[in-house]
Amino acid sequence: MMLKIGFVGAGQMVQMAHLPHLLQIHGVRPTAIADVDVEAARRLAAVYNIPKVYASSQAMVDGEPELDGVIVVTPRMHHAEACLPILKRGIPVFMEKPLEVTIEKGRQIVEACQKGGTFMVIGYNNRYDPAYLAAQAILRSGELGETHYAQIHSFGGLWRAGANMLGEVSLDEDPLPPGSPPQAEAREGKTYPAELEWVEGWIHEINMARGLFGEAKSVLYASNDVPRLALVDFDRTRALFEVGLVLPPGCPFDCTIAVHCSEGRLDLSIPAPLMFRQPTELKITTPRGIRIPSLEYKESFVQELVHFFRCIAGREQPRTTAEDALSDLELCFKIVEAGEEANGGNKQ
Repeated sequence: MMLKIGFVGAGQMVQMAHLPHLLQIHGVRPTAIADVDVEAARRLAAVYNIPKVYASSQAMVDGEPELDGVIVVTPRMHHAEACLPILKRGIPVFMEKPLEVTIEKGRQIVEACQKGGTFMVIGYNNRYDPAYLAAQAILRSGELGETHYAQIHSFGGLWRAGANMLGEVSLDEDPLPPGSPPQAEAREGKTYPAELEWVEGWIHEINMARGLFGEAKSVLYASNDVPRLALVDFDRTRALFEVGLVLPPGCPFDCTIAVHCSEGRLDLSIPAPLMFRQPTELKITTPRGIRIPSLEYKESFVQELVHFFRCIAGREQPRTTAEDALSDLELCFKIVEAGEEANGGNKQ
């Protein structure tokens, strides 16, 4: 069986992650690509031998009636626009997080899935990481006893470390002298509203927490200052989020999860998402000592695509669904609203 897969979006994440990883998966063929920047789509199609290029997702599904699935990687504010024509045709969709930028548009996507009789898998790559899945299984098994408290720390950093876009490296560039700091996207002098940061960045941490601790019951406290703090009561524990773009440019990626239990502690240290050959580290600390489980390393970006294709083939049930992503979006807005209330109703 050869699955025919379409792409919507020819930007950086498709170039750095999804198309290179798709080529590792047997039984899948990229059939068409669509982007409003048709020239960019044509350049990518030429490199990856994709036969058809379109200017929109609507044009692609009209021109490709036999697509088995579509991978949507557009800017977050265009997710609904890009995926609704596909879902209405009943075609399964894999889409990068977040679901959308508003709850209203997110609900439109969920409704389109239901009406189209199809499904979505949202690209929360950390949920497919072997170390995360092992941590999830350990906590659910009760091996560490009752979960008392969790800390989710994520200060960003060089998230693009390890990957380049098509044509990014120039032969005319002067080499950096030895010992030079790594280059980073300049953000000096910029400010990012709390809402944008939570929905675009820290929604990854929200989704990981829900996967480990169950549904959020209430937001007990939030601050929209930097670092952004949120204390959330989940089904199985209380968790503190400590997040924000606070590192100087050029700093390494900084993301950890610590779970404190009655019989020990579990720690996850998560590398930059595009540092594909650097695995997440899982560490278990108990009165008997420290244990670092030996895990088969599988790249999370590959595993989330494999999961999507197995769902198409009927071999697995969707894990990170549109409904799941809508819950993440709703929790992000609740945290921001709680932060505004704590600040006297002022947005930051």
